[in-house]
Amino acid sequence: MKILLPLLFILSCTTAFTQNVPKNILIEDHTGAWCGWCVIGNQALKDLHSEFGNRIIPIAVHNRDGMSLPLQIDLAKVHNVTGYPSGVINRKEMTVEGNTGYAVHPSSWNKVIDTNTMKQTSPVKVQISSWKVDTNTKTVSITVSAEFFEDFSGPLAFNCAVMEDSVTGTGKQFDQVNYLNNRAGFEGHPYFYEDGTITNYVHENVLRFYGGHIAGIRGTIADGAFYGEVKQHTFVIPFDSMKIQNPKHLWVAGWIQKGDAGYEILNAASAGKAPTPRSLAVAAGISVTTPPAQIESGSKHSHSIKLNNTREFPITVRVFADQESIISDGWTYTIEPSEIVIPAKTSRNVTLETVGGNGIGSANYILRAQVVPKDSIRGLSTKTQTTVISREQDIVLMHFEGTPKEATLQNWSDLQASPLYANKVSIISINDSNVNAFDFSSARAFIVPESYLSRTTLIYGTKKVLPFIDAQFKAGKPMLIWSPMNLWLVAGNYPPDVSQNIKNVWHNTFGIDGEVYPWAPMLWDMNEGKPVEFSLRGNTSDIHTAGTSLTVNNPLNPHTSIWVDCIRILDYDKAKAILFFENEKLQDPMNIAAVKIKSDKGVPAIYQGFPMEAAGAGNEGIQMRRVLLHNYMDYLLNKTDINDNALQPLGVSLSPNPVSNVVHITIPNESSSAKWKVFSKDGGLMKEGEANQSTFVIDCSSFSSGSYHGVIEHGTRKSYISFIVKH
Repeated sequence: MKILLPLLFILSCTTAFTQNVPKNILIEDHTGAWCGWCVIGNQALKDLHSEFGNRIIPIAVHNRDGMSLPLQIDLAKVHNVTGYPSGVINRKEMTVEGNTGYAVHPSSWNKVIDTNTMKQTSPVKVQISSWKVDTNTKTVSITVSAEFFEDFSGPLAFNCAVMEDSVTGTGKQFDQVNYLNNRAGFEGHPYFYEDGTITNYVHENVLRFYGGHIAGIRGTIADGAFYGEVKQHTFVIPFDSMKIQNPKHLWVAGWIQKGDAGYEILNAASAGKAPTPRSLAVAAGISVTTPPAQIESGSKHSHSIKLNNTREFPITVRVFADQESIISDGWTYTIEPSEIVIPAKTSRNVTLETVGGNGIGSANYILRAQVVPKDSIRGLSTKTQTTVISREQDIVLMHFEGTPKEATLQNWSDLQASPLYANKVSIISINDSNVNAFDFSSARAFIVPESYLSRTTLIYGTKKVLPFIDAQFKAGKPMLIWSPMNLWLVAGNYPPDVSQNIKNVWHNTFGIDGEVYPWAPMLWDMNEGKPVEFSLRGNTSDIHTAGTSLTVNNPLNPHTSIWVDCIRILDYDKAKAILFFENEKLQDPMNIAAVKIKSDKGVPAIYQGFPMEAAGAGNEGIQMRRVLLHNYMDYLLNKTDINDNALQPLGVSLSPNPVSNVVHITIPNESSSAKWKVFSKDGGLMKEGEANQSTFVIDCSSFSSGSYHGVIEHGTRKSYISFIVKH
């Protein structure tokens, strides 16, 4: 017995000397392509993984974009994530600067995760025992094991995640908005040098699946675990339960979590994540030292571009015009030299030469200086911009930084479709550097197409653009303006120091305001993760919009909007409603979608609360959009009659609606023939014909249930109809 006593003492005390292992840090970064501040989190995940390797497990949990999962909403509720970006670290509450909670802003991650944090240990050793991406069975299998060095009496659960790197896509669902672009105070951040909207952005660490949803799989550890036990669980995840672009870019993580409210992660491990290399981000300064220019048709102009290297070593820089540059047909340019070596702490100049085409035109340059990568140098791209326009101007279509080039070109193309405006519209970038550089005395009208993506630039990045628009209107220049955000600011949802100048212009000059609505995307389907399609109708008492029936955010239209301006008229002598929203979220009084305006001096304007390019789709949609746009221009330019493409309502009536077999059409006071066409919701032609009397029928018995649009032409006049088929 004297021999056994010390042994018994040793056995009874083994749990007092735990064999803890390093604790890994799992970060669930709530992010989104639409979120301009989220690039801070994107870069922070790269930096932490570069510094600490697989001790950091970065997971990008996307919200409301092309990579989002429904569980993100649930996860955000569990951890009270209300702002983006926010990182939840090991699902544990953290105290940062006196504030305690799960959600930590990326700017504070380094305060939570530092070299001391990385010395922390855990009483659970977690490993990915095995994992495989099987392209034959189209499954991902993950076996997670856990070895315990303490007793746990509470409920525990296994969980795992599948992530994908190098995810790309086109459009708003993937293009990354970047608020750090040229923003003071962020000069040392890599995203300072990137665009305000980064097209073809490469997303990393994109969450594709949680093996046990949020709460995990309890299985054999539902009641806890004892010291020395080893538990494991295998997850088999089918490809078709995930959005995957390339199985070769998948990697996985696994962990043990508690079963209480926050689901704290005790320890985690990852496998398959490629190392994030450490590199030196190097950029060259770029500026145009000569002012924007206005030139005669066919003449040449030279700009001087200065490149600056502040580093202690030489760099090679390529200079080129970005693909977002908008240059008129017939205009050409050269940059010489296009690649140049700049010695340490030195500047060099290159020359941009523009050759103007004939007639009205412009060259809107976004110039880039790309440091050529070498060895450990990660070359960054910097940019500047300048503009050259023709001396002659007629209709000016403004283009703002942040607005996609394709959207501006779509509006230009729609105007070109009319012989009245073809070759008379020039696209001109308008910003603080060139807003007063040009003579617009020959311009007849301005089109101001603000977008959701350009609003940040216009609100925070310019001081001269809004006064310029105001001054031009007061000087007698008609204005066609559309915006899905500015009136929202006017309505009081932003602090006065941000929106007061906008208030002054819209209230006093245009006589309108915005209806107040909650801080939430008005037109986003949270369940489907895509914009909501909604309808508009024209004012029956307005010659330019009566009979108009169209939709916005048609799935076949690449241009969409998740915000709209709901207009409130302040001065009925100046403004009257011409378009109304038809949507359950946008009922009276938030249903005014567009207004006509006449200033005290009789100068016309139109304000529309949604992007023109987002309206319609297919042949019918294009035709409807172009008719509406041309009618707007006819009003602004005070034409005495509407052109042949315009919408002159016939007072058409139809019944019944909904229809099951045939729809009856009546054109009052019309006796001669009328041509008609019926289109499906996506713009496809369903049926067409000709009627020889004022009352006729259209057979819809072969149509599938759904909504349809039609156009009826009588001479040079036309009306649009819409109806629903139900069988």
